[in-house]
Amino acid sequence: MTAKSFANVKKKQEDNTDIVPNPMNTSRVWAIENILLEIYSLLAHRIKGLGWSLNDFWEADTWTTSKLYLMELALIESEEQEMDDKKDKKAEFNNPEVENVYDEMFTDA
Repeated sequence: MTAKSFANVKKKQEDNTDIVPNPMNTSRVWAIENILLEIYSLLAHRIKGLGWSLNDFWEADTWTTSKLYLMELALIESEEQEMDDKKDKKAEFNNPEVENVYDEMFTDA
């Protein structure tokens, strides 16, 4: 997601010559570190038992970090799907008691 936004910034730079320089559009190293910090933030906040400090994160091997990150993204996606399914189920099912009360209040009977 952030990598895509970096690509979009680069594309906008090519299209527009009046871009104000900032770290994101002048330094690829800064952009990569920015992405890594976002990954750290996600992992540190979503996995409570992880207990990584920023130093621990920088010293961790890339395979471990990548695997944790991808697993967390998969969990986020499944949680979003589960929430969407719950919303759909709630929309399909109305409590009969509530329907009766609604009918009594708003229909001409």
